[in-house]
Amino acid sequence: MISVRKLFYVVATLGMFACQSSEKEQQDAVALAPYALSSIEDVFSDVEIVPLLFEGETYPSVANQVQVSDDYIFVGDNKKQIHVFDKDGHYVSCSSWVRGGGPGEYDMMMGFSWNPFSKSIQLLTPHKLMQYDVNFNPIGEIALPTKLGEDNLILDQIYGLSKYNNLLLPTGTSESPYCGYIFDAATGKVSDSFDYSAEVIVPITMQEQCLFKSDGGTIYFVAPAFTGEIFSLSDGKLKEEITFSYDSDFISKADISKHNDNEAELGRYLMECDKSIPVRVMISNDKVLTYVKRGQTLRDFYVIFTDLESGDNRRVNLYDGDYRQFPFADYSDDDGIYVIYDKESLMDSPKLLLHKAAKIDSIFADVEEESLILLKYKF
Repeated sequence: MISVRKLFYVVATLGMFACQSSEKEQQDAVALAPYALSSIEDVFSDVEIVPLLFEGETYPSVANQVQVSDDYIFVGDNKKQIHVFDKDGHYVSCSSWVRGGGPGEYDMMMGFSWNPFSKSIQLLTPHKLMQYDVNFNPIGEIALPTKLGEDNLILDQIYGLSKYNNLLLPTGTSESPYCGYIFDAATGKVSDSFDYSAEVIVPITMQEQCLFKSDGGTIYFVAPAFTGEIFSLSDGKLKEEITFSYDSDFISKADISKHNDNEAELGRYLMECDKSIPVRVMISNDKVLTYVKRGQTLRDFYVIFTDLESGDNRRVNLYDGDYRQFPFADYSDDDGIYVIYDKESLMDSPKLLLHKAAKIDSIFADVEEESLILLKYKF
């Protein structure tokens, strides 16, 4: 399973930022309770299994980011490299060939994404946006609006909105961490920005993917913080699209108010408290998965599956004892959700393979022991 790149952002004071605030509109809240206790089979109808094959000179070590396009699978690892595979798991390329300090090369990677409009891999360094084709032939580079010092701004997430326009998100240590910037890669200018700091309930997150696109064309934004909202993004503006309501088991602003003056104390409280805290939300059309932290280990986590069309909620624990029984999704699109595990983890937790679990030995008979496997779940 993909490792957690950042567990939480803790900010002692949420100030007034220079970004545009999100638009508010009165609407009925979607309740995450009551829910039916369920199993993985009650949520997903099928799973596709794609082993990522050892065919090149490099291979992902510990995967920490995944993105899937129509033709390719992109895997970032803990060595700050991007590995590209085709949809059948065959090796295509690796960014190690452009790692360095020369023209068209990068030294430090903050984040990356595939831009489906420009058909390019967009890689963020601390100061530049680098663009490559799928074989890591350089296409171009442009300076980012990075700031150091008191107005610190370091960017580590990028999402392609068009051929040139991109959404950039800052690190949690930036001066204004709860902003987004619309960046024009053709001009190197920020054309718009937004601020969602007023919506933050608790500054904690495991949200690795923040932008989602429905098959109807709506672009959804989930903040890298617990806000209780799913926003829509259009013309550089955020609008509250879906608001969730929670019962008393969930953490609230009042619960953390006594810890706000001490950043270290707040961090300990968020890690150790027994309140339920949503830490990751994944969207696939009208299906929403809300991953909830309750306790200090992943074995204490659970997920609430919400069907927005019917209003039904189902809860599944991520673990059954020491064994995984529900995927901790790494990426989603309008066709399903995706997660990467190594072979050993899947052999130990066959429930993740749904109805294919009975054939697990034959499925992985020819798969090398150290292989990573991409699972694609369909609703």
